[in-house]
Amino acid sequence: YYRHFLEVLKALVEYKQLINRTFHASGPRTSRFLFAKSFANVAGFDVDLVKPVSRTSSSLPFLVSDLSLSSERTLQELNLHLESHESFIIDMEQRSE
Repeated sequence: YYRHFLEVLKALVEYKQLINRTFHASGPRTSRFLFAKSFANVAGFDVDLVKPVSRTSSSLPFLVSDLSLSSERTLQELNLHLESHESFIIDMEQRSE
């Protein structure tokens, strides 16, 4: 979500002790399944229509189930808090109206 990325980018630019390392700027840890259920819920779809699928039985075995990189260290070090997936899906929906 671009607003989260911009918050982290702004904090990095202003960070006085920037060191040579990677800062992840991602939302809360989630799976494809839980993200799809959140999206369906916010969009007003029946969440029971979202079904889990085993990666081993999928025709796309290279897809990982966990979508997230850990932002915990970035958020801690930069003293940030990012919103939940549901909140930014709602925000995107409201902006599209």
